[in-house]
Order: sequence, then structure tokens, then C-alpha cells
Amino acid sequence: MEAREIIIDTKELNLADETVIHHLPFAFESWSGPARIKTHFMMKTVEARDGTPILSAAFRGRELLGKTLQLPDDYIGLIVKDGKGSMNDETDARCWEVESKFHSFNYWNLEAEPSENDRVQRWMRWIELSSAIHRPITREELEPKEVSKKETPSAPSDKEESHEEETEQKPEKREREEKEEEIEEEIEEDANIDSKKRKKDISK
Repeated sequence: MEAREIIIDTKELNLADETVIHHLPFAFESWSGPARIKTHFMMKTVEARDGTPILSAAFRGRELLGKTLQLPDDYIGLIVKDGKGSMNDETDARCWEVESKFHSFNYWNLEAEPSENDRVQRWMRWIELSSAIHRPITREELEPKEVSKKETPSAPSDKEESHEEETEQKPEKREREEKEEEIEEEIEEDANIDSKKRKKDISK
């Protein structure tokens, strides 16, 4: 059986009443619909173990602990009813009529404090994540942005490297030249001594 298209008639959305929604951790098998919350479901605000305010109530002797969650700014919650016999002229679709709307809701845990790991809170985080994932990319975001880079010292050229090598080798070169001069002087002195001895020998 093919699923029919569902159309929600939002013509009277602005006239719809704001309602209070409670997401309970259980279901009623034989009943579904509005309830007299103000007189039969008494709530109060208490402190959680970490000091944050949470909601507290009871249902048939069982403690309920909850929290109020706000819908994102661009979202609105709707309570709709089936417009029986109201078919769209262009397509084989059934129209649903808006009964009321809401921008926040209370969700409840059975004897457990609300936590970020609760399934309901994960739903809300997914709405924000989904909006970011499917958000259209603008032309400005596609254009490459100029990234300011810190000036890095440029690599020394061959001339600079050779100059540095020459300056580093100057002391060693001077020492080597001085030693060579000393050796030459010693050789000359030895040669002079030998020539004097020979002259003496010849004179004798």
C-alpha cells in the first residue's frame, strides 16, 4: 500500500492557541488526547544534584523528574487533527488541520534526573546539527579567503652562506698562516746556522 502525501493546512496557524506539551516516559493503551493538566498534574521546581533547577511531579505514586526544552527559533510545534474527507484537489493527499501550537515542551523521566544523554535532548541537538549540515553554502563562503601568514625568515642565499663560512674560517686560517710563518722562520734560521758552520770549516 502506497503512503499518501500529507498536507498540513496552515491558513489559521496564527489563530491557533499556544498549548503546553508533556512528553511522558509511558503510554496509555486505551486513551489519547487532551488532559486536565492544571488540576490533575501538579508540578513544582526542585534542585537537581548539581544545583540546577528541574521539574518534579508524580503520576500514580511514581516520581517524575523533567525539564523544559525550547524549540529552535525557526521551528514551531503543531498539534494537528485529521481533516476527514478533506482531500487536496490536485493530488490524492489528505489534509491535516492545526489545532494548537507550541514553542517549548516538558519532557519527563521516571525517577531519574534529566541528563544530556537522554534521548529527547539528543533529538534537540540533532535538529541544530541537521540545520548546520543542510544549510546552503553562500558564494562568499566558496571564495578563498586570504590567510595572513607570519613573515618567516628567508633561507640564506649561496653568497650569504659562503660569506658566513669565510667569517667562520678566518680565525683558523690566521692560525694556520702564523704556524707556517713560524716554520719558515725556523727553517731560515737553521739554514743560516748551517751556512755559517760551512764558512768556518772552509776558512780552517
